[in-house]
Amino acid sequence: MKRYFTGFLLLLYLTPAWSQDLELRPIKDLVSEIEKSEFTYKETGLVFGYFSIHSCLYVAPGMAIFKNYCFPKKNYSARGFTILSAKYGIVEIYQEKIDSLTKRDITQLEFDRLTLPYLNLNFPDTTLGELSSIIETLYNQYNPGCWSTNWSAYTHLPEANCTTAAGNVTGFSSWVQETQDLTGNEQSWNALLDILEKKLDS
Repeated sequence: MKRYFTGFLLLLYLTPAWSQDLELRPIKDLVSEIEKSEFTYKETGLVFGYFSIHSCLYVAPGMAIFKNYCFPKKNYSARGFTILSAKYGIVEIYQEKIDSLTKRDITQLEFDRLTLPYLNLNFPDTTLGELSSIIETLYNQYNPGCWSTNWSAYTHLPEANCTTAAGNVTGFSSWVQETQDLTGNEQSWNALLDILEKKLDS
């Protein structure tokens, strides 16, 4: 299933100089850009971080989305989308059923400032393997990131935080409010997933 990005924990109290001036962009702006884009299905395969269940790659000129857990088709306990964009970096939207709980996460896996050298490309010309390799390369750099969840495995409570000092991240407070509202509200969360599902299936 999903590979946990444990590298985040190694950086919890580290603040390298290059982590200054990072920006968390509103999820609503990302969703708006997705809605305005025309996506084409490209291919299905294994993506870094997902070991046994295939992801489906959808591409638009300025963005790519992996619909995870898409093949083989069956009911999985998890659903997820990994969004790659030069403007927004790499954002993951993920949910998993854990007993009677539905854990809902929004994660800024990589900031746009650090991904620009890798994602400043025409996505329709790239392959699933190339994008998977970019994700792996960035993961191994242990770059800073931020996460927001309705249920932390450590505290069993809602949580939002970054692996760098929040003061170094522009838009942190508003991003936390927005993502906590989304992950904490089943109706709003399902509406978000429905937008992504319908856009990729259209």
